[in-house]
Amino acid sequence: MHMLRLRIPEQDDEIIWSLVEAELIPKSNLNWDIPQLKDEMPKRLSKGFTYVKVDLVNRPIAFIHAIVIERILFIDMLAVHSLLHRRGIGQMLLQSAEKQALSQSCNSAKLAVDAGNEPARRFYERAGYKSTQYLVNLQCWEMFKTFSSN
Repeated sequence: MHMLRLRIPEQDDEIIWSLVEAELIPKSNLNWDIPQLKDEMPKRLSKGFTYVKVDLVNRPIAFIHAIVIERILFIDMLAVHSLLHRRGIGQMLLQSAEKQALSQSCNSAKLAVDAGNEPARRFYERAGYKSTQYLVNLQCWEMFKTFSSN
């Protein structure tokens, strides 16, 4: 049984960074300045909210970071440890972020998926997201979802 909780910076940021390094950066088409990206990560995570999925000893195994701007949920990052893919963890994190967004009166969500990362694109499509446009400068597909009002 794994627990979901809000990020505790002192406790989680190092492991969140290792997930970013292992799961997100390799799938990106952009050439990142890794030291700069690492330096900026705490500031980036301080905007919006971050849920972490932890194991039995409270270590993060996955996380989602999102920001609400003008009633739109922007999914910034979602990563699950590679050994734990396809177990519903990403889906649970995404649903938790969407639930948080609904509590803040959001009516839609947006995110970007790196071109060529078809597993991620299919994951979001299964969750109701549609590709809306290709962002050439980011080499990403923008994906969008409207929340039903029920």
